[in-house]
Amino acid sequence: FNKTYKIAYTIVLQQDLEKHNIDSEAHEGLSNFLTCIDGIHAVMVLIQMKDNTIKGSLRSIHPNANVAKIAKHLGGGGHIRAAGFKIDGELVQEEKMWKVI
Repeated sequence: FNKTYKIAYTIVLQQDLEKHNIDSEAHEGLSNFLTCIDGIHAVMVLIQMKDNTIKGSLRSIHPNANVAKIAKHLGGGGHIRAAGFKIDGELVQEEKMWKVI
């Protein structure tokens, strides 16, 4: 949870999907589910795909949180309340934060 921007986020790694035998498309409802968290403005779900890309799913629940702007900046699209993107890279955890390399 990012307290400054009130964004809840989660990371799903390819190894998580494989370990639990979950199809990479099964995450579709995860971003919608996370919008139930009290006090947030937006949600971001990042999924590490097999082809060394990262799929991002964004949802907003606050009137001033336009997730389409974020998605567009990252080469994706959508609308104010629901948007997505796909970027090249790998998710790596370093200390208390995640990075895309």
